[in-house]
Amino acid sequence: MIQTDQRLLAAIQQHGLASLLLKGKFGLEKENVRVDKNGRLALSEHPSSFGRRETHPYIKTDFSESQIEMVTPACSSIEEAYDFLSNLQDIISIELEKRGEYLWTSSNPPIVPKEDKLIPIAHMQDPEEEEYRVRLGEKYGRKKQLMSGIHYNFSFSEDLIHSLHKEIGKGWDYREFKDQLYLKVVRHLHRYLGLIIQIMGASPVFHDSYGDFCRERAIRLGEDCYVKHDVPSVRNSKCGYRNLRDFTISYQSIDRYIRGLQQLIEEKELMNEKEFYSPVRLKAGKKGDTLHQLVETGIEYIEIRLFDLNPFYKNGISKEMLYFIHAFVLYMFFLEEKEQEVKEEQILFGMQELYQEMELEWAKKAADWGAERYQNPSESYAEQIIRAVKEDSYIMFHMKQSFAFLQESKATSYRLAGFEDMELSTQILMKDAIAKGLEIEVLDRSENFIRLSDSRHTEFVKQATKTSLDSYSTVLIMENKLVTKEVLKRAGIRVPKGDSYDAIEEAVKEYPKYGGSPIVIKPKNTNFGIGITIFTEGYHLEDYRRACEIAFEHDRTILIEEFIQGEEYRFLILGDEVAGVLRRVPANVMGDGRSTIAELIQRKNEDPLRGKGYRTPLEKIQMGEAEEMLLHQQGRSFSTVPANGEVVYLRENSNISTGGDSIDKTDEIPELYNRMALQAAQAAGAVICGVDMMIKSLDGKGSEKDAAIIELNFNPAIHIHCYPFKGENRRIGKKILDLLFSS
Repeated sequence: MIQTDQRLLAAIQQHGLASLLLKGKFGLEKENVRVDKNGRLALSEHPSSFGRRETHPYIKTDFSESQIEMVTPACSSIEEAYDFLSNLQDIISIELEKRGEYLWTSSNPPIVPKEDKLIPIAHMQDPEEEEYRVRLGEKYGRKKQLMSGIHYNFSFSEDLIHSLHKEIGKGWDYREFKDQLYLKVVRHLHRYLGLIIQIMGASPVFHDSYGDFCRERAIRLGEDCYVKHDVPSVRNSKCGYRNLRDFTISYQSIDRYIRGLQQLIEEKELMNEKEFYSPVRLKAGKKGDTLHQLVETGIEYIEIRLFDLNPFYKNGISKEMLYFIHAFVLYMFFLEEKEQEVKEEQILFGMQELYQEMELEWAKKAADWGAERYQNPSESYAEQIIRAVKEDSYIMFHMKQSFAFLQESKATSYRLAGFEDMELSTQILMKDAIAKGLEIEVLDRSENFIRLSDSRHTEFVKQATKTSLDSYSTVLIMENKLVTKEVLKRAGIRVPKGDSYDAIEEAVKEYPKYGGSPIVIKPKNTNFGIGITIFTEGYHLEDYRRACEIAFEHDRTILIEEFIQGEEYRFLILGDEVAGVLRRVPANVMGDGRSTIAELIQRKNEDPLRGKGYRTPLEKIQMGEAEEMLLHQQGRSFSTVPANGEVVYLRENSNISTGGDSIDKTDEIPELYNRMALQAAQAAGAVICGVDMMIKSLDGKGSEKDAAIIELNFNPAIHIHCYPFKGENRRIGKKILDLLFSS
């Protein structure tokens, strides 16, 4: 029977601390080598699009110039750390494809140059850092240094440690008590890490080009690789990522741990403490990782470094694996220390039994997952990889996985994992901020309010485009359509003619004035096309009245304006640049001669890019009052069956937010209209704004009499320019960040 620490267990159960066992700080570090489409090591430099590797907090270079490293911040949950890693994976994969490169999905290297010296060492700004890598290459061989994997960083909740210190740590200094908790976990981990490797090992096969030094007891598996059937992880074997000989370091205390490492450094066995390739490291936290800082701060977290990249998962690891790791670490926390080690299956059974007793459902589920994998060795990750490689070849299998994961990243490239509840424009800006290496803090999720910062500067941003660059008065000008028109008219810019009304009866009395001519009825302050009705022809008094009522539902004052004929375009202004131009096509369906309009709408809405609430690039087409009213004017209803190829419009207004289509026209717009849009933004004093312009035709050089500006938007959505229905991604998030954080 495995003995657990009963005092520790009793303290947790009696004081309701079990919920704190899933709290703490979690971080992931993942290395991947870059390859070309044929699975050969990419010899190109670290992507310049990610800035300086030394200062980027999330995207770095490991040993080789060809080896990219992803680093998550310290997160408050496993889910958060996993999602951040997923975002890094997506960002990097999509960027690398532009260079014809891909992330290799195995811990073991791809096709590598025959000569070690042809594997490029990372070019570091600090000469000592680069020299250290050169010496590692000379000592271990550059091919071995290409071995990649995942590091799991973890610290217990401070609330948990404080509570336990109060209950069972009497007579102990708090820091000493905390250090001893971590040291106990590490001692147990060293005893039973083989069990984790057995369950999670995923690097049993290596390529011919890796070298003769690894072929002892290896069997040729195919024309390009070898396998070690009794070794689930070559990376964790003697021919993998480890020191030249095994070092015995004491984990009984920090002092003994540090003295052991210092002795190895003094004896020239190690160049520094970083060269100690222990599967578990003690870490000092933010103040640094040197041995001196460990003395100063004590243990802030532990780093477990033995996890292979699993080629069956896009991120190289799954959430189930992470929960199992955490449940395993916690069990090491509960174990009583004994001289005699227990059998591996007893550890797994003990985990299941303990977590069942504690009613920790997530931990019991994780323990069951580990036990099931252990009890079915023929279905282990290592055996699955061997079968897949035997069928496809080493290179083909891993490249197929790389290509598949890239497509998966691209399919949801507009989303930011873990933040899907926020507006899509904000998600895009945050994703570009990660790529740029900015620190992100969500201040108010429901308001899409975030803080962005680097080492020099902080910006507060709401809904992606409300920033410090625009003054409050500028926003008020653009928010008020009546004031906007006056500002633009005084700047000599053509705007629609019209009047404002403060009462419904006042507006209705004016019906004869418009005489059935094309008009737009809208609230004075509106956004996203809310409350707007457009009549181009054939409307009656009751239609007119209802449109006025709809507008008054959203404001105390409404505008009735002439409808400018032509097509509607959205110009996105960023500073002194037209960053993107879209033609906005009103919500529509195309008939097939068989389906009703309602059925056609439903079919078009099945597009995964269409959703609700500005969390997808396009919005679903609605079947509401505004759509029904327009169909009625056309003599149709939702049950009408349009002819094959016939386009039926369901809205007059072209807003993407009401189901419209966005078509990028940035490169086709005559320069005259770009100048008009910039002039309009400058008249309102706007740095970031959307300019909505009606244009009769894009033929020729353009004419001012063929265009009119109908609106300025103080909160223009950027996702419509990044993921248009048709056309090019204009990378608006990156451009906004360049404005905010320009040197």
